[in-house]
Amino acid sequence: MFGAPERLGQADAWFCSGCKEHVRATKALTLWSAPPVLVVQLKRFAFSRHQRSRINTTVDFPVSGLDMGPFLAGPAAGGAVYDLFAVSEHMGGLGGGHYTAQVRSVADGQWYDCDDSVP
Repeated sequence: MFGAPERLGQADAWFCSGCKEHVRATKALTLWSAPPVLVVQLKRFAFSRHQRSRINTTVDFPVSGLDMGPFLAGPAAGGAVYDLFAVSEHMGGLGGGHYTAQVRSVADGQWYDCDDSVP
């Protein structure tokens, strides 16, 4: 959804030199290229005027072969395929909590739990 076009409101209208009127614009985010290592940070908490809460939406993410090529605008768009090798997880609330991680070993390809509260 980050690349979906968004129509700006009337307050953000710009002056068109062709038709000589203020018009509502559409904007879209595009990425030119991708980094060698892609880090994705997900929003964990929802904030409203009266409440703060944890977002519990399940994230379906491929463990291998995430192709970011279709989201790139630059000439090197084809070489952006990623494999997942680590996940950092937070347990707890806004005021505190505990972080753990799941990591995949490059030596044996197995996934390991990293939790400093477990001996």
